Amino acid sequence: MPSDLKIASRNSFFINLFLGNFNYYYFSSDYFSIASSLDPHIHLWTLSLEEQFYILYPLLFIFFFKKNIKLLLKVLFLISIISILFYLFSNNFKSVFYLLHGRIWQLMLGGIISIIHLKKINYKKKFLNYLSSFGLALIIFSFFVINDNLLNSYRPAIFVPSIGVFLILINKENKFPNIFGSKIFIFFGGISYSLYLWHQPILSFYKLYFNDQQNILFILFLLILMAILSLLTKIYIEDYFRNYFFKEKKFIRKKIFITLIVIIEIILTNISYLGNYTYGFPKRNSFFEKFTLNQIGLNKNCNGNLQFSSKCRTSDNPEIAVIGNSYAAHLISGLKENISDIKLIQFTYDGCSPFYFNDLKEKSSNNKCENFNKNVYAELNKDYLKKNLKYLIISGIENGFDNEQYKASLQKKLNFFKDNNIKIIIVGNLPLQINEVNFGRCFLLEKFKNGNFTNCNYSVGKIKPNAIVMNKKLKNFSQLNNFQYFDLINTLCPKEKCLISDINGFYINDIGHFTKHGSKIIINNLLKEKLLN
Repeated sequence: MPSDLKIASRNSFFINLFLGNFNYYYFSSDYFSIASSLDPHIHLWTLSLEEQFYILYPLLFIFFFKKNIKLLLKVLFLISIISILFYLFSNNFKSVFYLLHGRIWQLMLGGIISIIHLKKINYKKKFLNYLSSFGLALIIFSFFVINDNLLNSYRPAIFVPSIGVFLILINKENKFPNIFGSKIFIFFGGISYSLYLWHQPILSFYKLYFNDQQNILFILFLLILMAILSLLTKIYIEDYFRNYFFKEKKFIRKKIFITLIVIIEIILTNISYLGNYTYGFPKRNSFFEKFTLNQIGLNKNCNGNLQFSSKCRTSDNPEIAVIGNSYAAHLISGLKENISDIKLIQFTYDGCSPFYFNDLKEKSSNNKCENFNKNVYAELNKDYLKKNLKYLIISGIENGFDNEQYKASLQKKLNFFKDNNIKIIIVGNLPLQINEVNFGRCFLLEKFKNGNFTNCNYSVGKIKPNAIVMNKKLKNFSQLNNFQYFDLINTLCPKEKCLISDINGFYINDIGHFTKHGSKIIINNLLKEKLLN
């Protein structure tokens, strides 16, 4: 889908530049989330981190290796300890999960093992055997004890088995040769890197096509397919290039190889950039064009724009202000379709609840959102808007609404506009499904399989409970303050079924944003309720 391809293109662009870990740090949420499991690139962030490590690591050898091997080991241990402390105690866990300062300890531990083995630094055999036994115990402990609840914290799930592996490998002649020297261990160890590269794209495309349905036999088939592809990759790529490709005519082959790699890298990086810039090539054909991103409003530069330029309004004397996040912006195309010569101004910023200010004095407040909202509030108080505005359409109220201070602050601000004869229209939340089903992906699969879009409609019982609860709170809030309230759940789910498509197309292009067709239908219903005159 265009929305998937846009994200995949952005991820590919940064991965090609060995900045994939920074990309996921800034743009992703949870590495183990449902959305991440559908990303065929997400595992490649580690390659970027490793490349960054391989640039810095040799510098330590230049300064220390020839001078004093024991000093080098001490430096490596010191860096590892500092990195471990970052990893275990940093408040910003996302940074130590994705970025080098929180991961260098794992790579350093491997470096320490290789130096000890290479320089044949001997420690008491009995002591090393104890360490190996303890390391194996840590791995077994991790296997049986670390469950989904512990995995959510990540730190012990990653730290404990990593230390266990280190303690085993530091002893070159450990007590477990029959286990770790067995053919099955050696086989999977040999294909492990290729297996790592193959597993995620295979699993993600399986989940995309089969909508994450669990079929044990098919998953077993995929595991066998991964093993076969990994073995072929090891033989014909890893081993071939490592052992044979450069043996004869070494210089010429290396020159041709590097040139081709650079050309391929430039081509892939440019395609990735275009895929992200065009929002996933939606004009590939007429069907994909229906998935064109709609949550940008009047102009893609209006998202979070503090200049409030002429591109973000349809008139110098706006009568309608649309305020909120992407769930407000996706209403704008419907407003333009249904109301000719509409005089509208857009104040939207993705991910930001409208009128969410720092007067709540919360530590975790989003400075960008606060800054944007304060500027919007100041702009709304300017004469050209106070004199002309007739309506404030507000959508995307969710984050922090349970906070009584926020509700009181929102009530005060909105009542100020109501007292100035500006009608307040609060739009409720969409009937999102439990597990955040991607409706756009459902429509796409139905197109491939049988062309019946109505199969993506769903029962009211599948609506996320917190969406229903939030809409009730918004409705009560609106009624209490004599604001107008537009209920999207009642509109889309009039009986026992939520209808998100009709014979002319579908209403939602991803998890919860309207297509242009959907926006037109929704605003048409809003007008029928005479919320806008």
